[in-house]
Amino acid sequence: MPPSFRLILPAIAALIVGVMIGLLIHFHPPRKPGNIPAPAPTPDQAVLEQRGVAFVEMLTAGKFPEATQWFDPTMAAGLSAPALGTEWHQLDIGGKYLGHDAPHLAQEAQYYSVYVPCRWEKNKVDIKVVFNAAGKVSGLWVAPYD
Repeated sequence: MPPSFRLILPAIAALIVGVMIGLLIHFHPPRKPGNIPAPAPTPDQAVLEQRGVAFVEMLTAGKFPEATQWFDPTMAAGLSAPALGTEWHQLDIGGKYLGHDAPHLAQEAQYYSVYVPCRWEKNKVDIKVVFNAAGKVSGLWVAPYD
């Protein structure tokens, strides 16, 4: 295997795993007509950003059982604590976790996405924590930092 390929292989693998996690976690079956819940009150931006950071800190600390307690029913059915831990450790983001920068919130349809820019020794990624209107985690994405 050429040396240049060995250098990019971990990045490609991390990207593929990130996409697979995102597809697994963010898939929601369509709702049946007449079974659509009433809109919930809009959550406070600062509270959601704090919850997004707290969730990421659980992941970086390896507290996967605690993190899965925040999942909505679809996430809980699709991703157990051991599976979340396995997927997280397979990302191989790049050394020791150093911390995060200021999070930011974006509303996407009926969901609220908190983007937490995280720094590791060798890399920087955006972790996107998606909350539903009830404040439960409905999606989790890892993407290269922009």
